[in-house]
This record gives sequence, structure tokens and C-alpha cells, in this order.
Amino acid sequence: MNISANTTTTTTMPTPYTTNPRMVNGIIILILMIFIILGNGLVYYVYRNYFKVNIFTFFVKVLAAMDLLTAFTTMPIDVMVKLRPLDEDQMNLDFMCKVSHFAVYSSHLLSVCVLTFISYQRYMKVCHPLKPGFDLRQAKIIVWIAGACCTVFCIFSLVMMGRQDIRVQVREGLVVNVTICRFEKQYDGTPVQIAFHHSLFAIFVVALLSMFFFYILIARELRRFEKRNSEVFMSVPTTPDTHSVHSAHDLRHGSYVDKNCVLATRMDKISTHMYKVFAIITLIFILSYLPHLVVLILQEVLHLDDLVLTYAQRALVEVAYNSPYISSVVNPIVYGFSNAEFRGHCRDLLTCKIFRGGSSFY
Repeated sequence: MNISANTTTTTTMPTPYTTNPRMVNGIIILILMIFIILGNGLVYYVYRNYFKVNIFTFFVKVLAAMDLLTAFTTMPIDVMVKLRPLDEDQMNLDFMCKVSHFAVYSSHLLSVCVLTFISYQRYMKVCHPLKPGFDLRQAKIIVWIAGACCTVFCIFSLVMMGRQDIRVQVREGLVVNVTICRFEKQYDGTPVQIAFHHSLFAIFVVALLSMFFFYILIARELRRFEKRNSEVFMSVPTTPDTHSVHSAHDLRHGSYVDKNCVLATRMDKISTHMYKVFAIITLIFILSYLPHLVVLILQEVLHLDDLVLTYAQRALVEVAYNSPYISSVVNPIVYGFSNAEFRGHCRDLLTCKIFRGGSSFY
């Protein structure tokens, strides 16, 4: 996977052309980085300080932390190397390639593992509610183990990633050399490099398909539950003579509507809310990765790095490579629109009510 910064290097040209052809893309990433830091920083702060600790809030904080890790490590490197002039020669581009790829591989790989685990946990909760599920302690252990495995697996990128020269046609008759982050020549095409590259690709594809499968089953089960629930309440007599007199008494004692049914309805609303939030986040994650995966496939088939692409063509390739950043920007918006309490805390923070002790929730 090549999500991170594709770095540039000094070009020896007969003309004094020093403008980086990926400068516009670097500016876009800088704007996205600011939104990611502000949005996910707010999400992490609010959910850590003002929400009850449970599996839902724990997963939200983990995903926000992974987005912040990308914003504080990979994206600044991406911005610096795409805004630098072509005649700049002070940056250690080899080191930047290794660090940026290691950070983005490990954080995004852990994110996809967490999202897959969330989809499975939601599937068990909704489709098999009588079977024992995961508690908060078990969820933390699983995330820590997954994080350790992802880190160890991605260490290979610290060794194998390097620089590769490509050519970009910036205007008619003017082609500049650009160095992008790829596998170093000594590792390119070796069994270790092929195994690492294809394993990473396969993990993402299998995880995305698994998430899609689990959420399809969850959606089907929730529709069945809502249908059964509506049939139960539709069968309850609601004539004016009886309902107004007995409804409160019967709801308390269970003779009019089973208390378990009422409780199940409330639990169903909670499960449906959590399902919708994580389903939307997962869908955004999948959609944001599709352009990146498509470009990787085209790279394998067409060998894009060996072609002389125009400025516009290279810009499109860059946007596709960096498309996974989109999910990190959109996630805080999903949390905000789906949770009135979160919006209330954000409003209090922006108006300084919390710091003055005037929060509307606490």
C-alpha cells in the first residue's frame, strides 16, 4: 500500500524550473491535516472527558487516535516534501519515506483491524444476543494485541522503502524528474517485497469484504427485529375506552405490554444507533480506500511509474493515493451528526461553558 508522501528530489534541468509539480496536492493535504487535527482532537477530548467509558466510546477514541497519529506523522512529511522546491537538497528523503510509510501503514492497518472487530462485535450483539460477547477489558486486550502485530508487520517498511525517480511533464517540452517513495531497488521484486506488498493488499481487501458482509447481516437482522416489534405493538388493543384508563397501570405491571418488550425496544434503539454510526464510518472508510486500491491495481498492470505522465495525470494519481485521508476528515462529522450529547459538549466547549462550570450536561 502506498498511502503516504511520495517525496520529490532535486532535478538537474537546463532550465531554471524549480516549482514542485505536486505543490497543489501538498496544499490540499495541509488543509486536510488541519481539519483532521481539529476534528479528531475534539472527538478524542470530548469522549475521553465527558462520556461514560464503554466499548462504544473506547472504539471511538481508538479510531480518533489513529487518525491523529496519521495527522501528526505522515501528513506533515507529505506536506513538506510536496511543497519543497525541486532544487532543495537538505531534506533526508530516504528517512522521510521510511517514517511516513511505517506510520501510515501501521495506523491504517490497525484502524482497519479495529473496524473489522467492531463489525464482528456488532454482528454478535445483534444477531446472536444470547451468546457471550466481549467486555471492555477484552476489547482493550484485542486492540493492544492487534496494534503490536500491526507494528511488527509494518517494520518491514522501515527497511525496504526508498526512493524512485519518475518523470512528469509539467508543460509542453519540459519534463522534470521527481522522486517518489517506493521499494528500494535492492528489494523491489524480491520474494520478501512481493510477500509484504501482496499481504498488505490482501489484508485490506479481506477486511473490507468482511466488514461489508457483517453489516449486511446486521441490517437484515435489525429489519427483522423491527418488523417483529411492530407486529407486537400493532396487536395491542388501543381503543379510547380502555387505553386511556389502563395504559399507565398496565405498562407498570406488564399485563398490557410485556415489560421485556419495552426494554427490548429501548435496547434495539441503542443497538441501532451504534450500528448506524459504525456502519457509516466503515462505509466511508471503504469508499475512501477504493481510489487508492484502484491506482495500486493500475500500477501493477500499467506500470504507471514508468510512464511520463502529464501534470494533470500525476495530480489525479496523487489524489487517489491520498484518498484514505478523506475518512479521517469525515469521521468527526459522523460522530457530531449522530450524537446530540456530543454536539452539546462541543457547543459548551466553544462557548467556554464547561470551563466556567456551566455545562448543560454536567
